[in-house]
Amino acid sequence: MPASASQPGAPPSAPRIPSVRDLHGTAENDDYAWMRDHDDPALREYLAAERAYYDAHAAHLADLTGRLAAESAGRVPDRADNSVGWPLSGFIYRTRAPEGRENLQFLRSRSGESAEQLLLDENIVGAATGYVDVGVREPSPSSVGGSSRF
Repeated sequence: MPASASQPGAPPSAPRIPSVRDLHGTAENDDYAWMRDHDDPALREYLAAERAYYDAHAAHLADLTGRLAAESAGRVPDRADNSVGWPLSGFIYRTRAPEGRENLQFLRSRSGESAEQLLLDENIVGAATGYVDVGVREPSPSSVGGSSRF
């Protein structure tokens, strides 16, 4: 499949297959539209060639990769780590990195009370895929008015 497979060490080259599609009345050229079909054997073959190229050219970094992964895992807190709380509409909001977990929890408690409500647990959200990236944690206007419903 890759045009450059005969040249050792050369990166694979994705074939350009002309395709035109209409997007809101505008004709758009997309020579890589064939890659949208994830079940296409040609796409799987091309991706396998890309992976083989990467593996061959990154092999010398295996030791570094292992050390970086170990260092990253070592930064997961061994105890719960809480942020400083911030007040909003009678509640104190905070984030917590639970012990042994990478992702944060978003919590709130009524001012002067110790009981906390868990609003969002990124560890649960990311459990299915192993990844989550929440950019902003902000209570909705309907929840800051004192309602205990979420």
